[in-house]
Amino acid sequence: MESETNGRGESQGLPWRRTVLWSLAAGSAWGAVHLGHSHPAWIEQNYSQGMYPRIRSALSFLSGMSPTSLAETLTIGALALLLGWMVFGLLGVARGRLKLWRAFAGGVLRGLRLAAAGYLFFALAWGANHARMPLGDIVGWSPVEDKGPVLESLARSLVAALEADQHVSRKLEGFAVYNSDGEVDGRIREALQGLPDTMPFLEGEVPTLRPLRFWHTFANLGISGIFIPMTGEPHFNVGVPACRHPFVAFHEIAHQRGFAREDEANFLGWLLCSRSGDAHYRYAGNLAALSYVMSALSRHDRELASQLRESIPEVATADNRAVRAFWKSFESPVRQISLKVNDTYLKSQGQSHGVRSYGRMVELMLAYHSQTR
Repeated sequence: MESETNGRGESQGLPWRRTVLWSLAAGSAWGAVHLGHSHPAWIEQNYSQGMYPRIRSALSFLSGMSPTSLAETLTIGALALLLGWMVFGLLGVARGRLKLWRAFAGGVLRGLRLAAAGYLFFALAWGANHARMPLGDIVGWSPVEDKGPVLESLARSLVAALEADQHVSRKLEGFAVYNSDGEVDGRIREALQGLPDTMPFLEGEVPTLRPLRFWHTFANLGISGIFIPMTGEPHFNVGVPACRHPFVAFHEIAHQRGFAREDEANFLGWLLCSRSGDAHYRYAGNLAALSYVMSALSRHDRELASQLRESIPEVATADNRAVRAFWKSFESPVRQISLKVNDTYLKSQGQSHGVRSYGRMVELMLAYHSQTR
């Protein structure tokens, strides 16, 4: 342990200097990321499409060497180490080798160093993507000014697509994101390679997509998927109804590809599903997107939205009802706390709409639909 002295030369035994240095490094990283919000083009060129793809590939390679989620394994190891530190400290206090206040202060300083190191790695390994250019600016799409007609056209196209693919609804095995060998399904690779003209930045290595081992815990927190920047692993909740698996997987893969904003990850989740060339994946993406689009249409024209709902295939309505019932079964005060934490995190990273950002995918869908219809 680092030993410092006070003015009388007495050993303090507390590593305050290292703690200050780590805190300063983390604070500098935080300041740099937030400064980057004022220079998104620089972040886009030098980090998001410059440094980050190399970091991403390296992390995917390293995490891919683990047969199970490296993030979950490291988390369990970290918790065990923390428990060990606590037990060791308490034993030292009980045997008179360590004063209680010193054990407590040492633990606080150690926790601060770990938090600072964690944020520093987060910012360098992925977090700076929060400051990149908006996706619409990257691909050159203009926002839709007169939203009404385009919104109606988009909603009708989604309903028509669901009607065409509704036959896959009960073939649950078709929604799988892994093949029979346990490897990432080839349809995911094909979808990532399928937009080279407008979105070449989606190409690259096959992501190390992981199922959440403790999915009940994450369901209680309201989490259908999560991307862990420290290991580069996108995860999805296997407990969620199968018709959501491809959309959730692509949403988290979009984060892994460097798109930190939730509206952009949602949009790319839908786009990759709909452009995958597979009826199951198309259905999953359109089913998820329709909920957001119909909510937006209801705010714009409630009567029209009500009429369109009557034309939605019954199997699609039943599938969305099953998804809502799944999440309702996990409602709890803990979930509300988790929602608030996520909202605070998103706002702290520059996503001013917080958890409402997910629904803003409709703005990107309108821009895309106006370009392609």
